[in-house]
Amino acid sequence: MDEQGLKQQIKENTLSGAYLFHGEEDYLKELYVSRVLKRCVNPGFEGFNLHKYDGESASLNDIIDASQVLPMMSDRVVVLVRDFDLSKLNADENEQLEEMLKDLPETTVLVFWLDSIKFNPKKDNRWKKLVSLFNKYGKTVEFEKKDKNYLSKFVIALANKQGRNISVNDAYYLIDTVGDDLNVLENETNKLCAYCENGTVDREAINTVSTRTVTVKAFELTKAVSSNNLNRAFEILNVFFEQKMEPTVILNEIITAYVDMYRAKVSVAAGEGSEALAPDFNYGNTSFRLRNGASYASDISVEQLRECLFELDKADTIIKSTAGDNRLALEQLLVSLAVISNR
Repeated sequence: MDEQGLKQQIKENTLSGAYLFHGEEDYLKELYVSRVLKRCVNPGFEGFNLHKYDGESASLNDIIDASQVLPMMSDRVVVLVRDFDLSKLNADENEQLEEMLKDLPETTVLVFWLDSIKFNPKKDNRWKKLVSLFNKYGKTVEFEKKDKNYLSKFVIALANKQGRNISVNDAYYLIDTVGDDLNVLENETNKLCAYCENGTVDREAINTVSTRTVTVKAFELTKAVSSNNLNRAFEILNVFFEQKMEPTVILNEIITAYVDMYRAKVSVAAGEGSEALAPDFNYGNTSFRLRNGASYASDISVEQLRECLFELDKADTIIKSTAGDNRLALEQLLVSLAVISNR
């Protein structure tokens, strides 16, 4: 079952049986768990009709027993099980699980919510069998990471609910700025709506209010270096250190930014678009990094970028192999990168 099918069942109040919620989009999993509970559990009767279990402490027998309980003054009982690692069940327990799913009372809605547990059924045979089992006797709902079109509609709808307007282009810009995590986007949109009392969320407000992701800050740093604005580059480096980031993490973000620039630059030089290599390197919803990389590398040659990558490799060796002043090493690296980029 896809998200739309689940939404329709909630709307029509036809939820029944067992559900397996899994996937990369944590925000949507939690959202639909709350919608299921709101639809199925009457206020004031949670103690009778809602049974919650933590997967780390609950046993399969606990879940089986709860699934057989009849509802009190309601049509359904909900059994919510969070982060129960079904792949660790032994052969006997797998048989018990199948029997439970097969004989689940019509009045029971059983939800296995895999919050922090992630898996790929194409690569893990244990989970592949479990997904097949749920598809046979219940329903699986995979909440995948959403594309930018979905995310922009999410931002626009959230802003509209608060009496604010934001254009599609500015919604895209917000996503590029803070990333594609729906929890972060919700928080940042709410913050912008509170800030923009005039009713319009624009790019100026986003630049003023929104918290940049580390990846975006790393791109800003490389842009400052490539334009020989070392004062700005050192300001961003100071922010990283103020946030207590490890030097190796800071360097890794800078390396990632330069690798993105190099890939985009080579792709454009070959007559392709800046994002042409995104599928080959599994960028997914972060292909905007290549777009940013092409923009920041517009005045740098492929040969200069290769030299920069060589300097980054040297810095990586120094920082990982010595106990010296890593901050000084990073500052010296920025100067070297600026010299190469502005020859």
